[in-house]
Amino acid sequence: KCGKWQQALRLLPSMQELGVAPDAVSFNSAMKACGESGQWAQALMVLRGMAALRVDATVVSFSTGIGACEKQGLWAIALELFGDLLATGLPLDPICLGLGVRICEQAGEWEAAGALLDGLSK
Repeated sequence: KCGKWQQALRLLPSMQELGVAPDAVSFNSAMKACGESGQWAQALMVLRGMAALRVDATVVSFSTGIGACEKQGLWAIALELFGDLLATGLPLDPICLGLGVRICEQAGEWEAAGALLDGLSK
């Protein structure tokens, strides 16, 4: 895993140089490599960079960024990203909602966790 995140980040501009447009899967893979290596800030940089290249972030994109923060115990940042995800209006799957409940819990946001749980039961 050591160094794979750097390779993944170099791959994105290399794709463009070769005339291949990176898509959400490319960005998500780079974010996953960063997150698994503890490079949460780099993972978030990739997530934020998607819009600059007109690539729409997916639920997986946000979940990957949230997971990178969660892995480092950065609950407030993970919760902020979850809020960004909710603001997109993308449909959430049960796994993503469970992730949201977990980060709300870890951030001490019990009311928000309860609201998400209420959403699961509807």
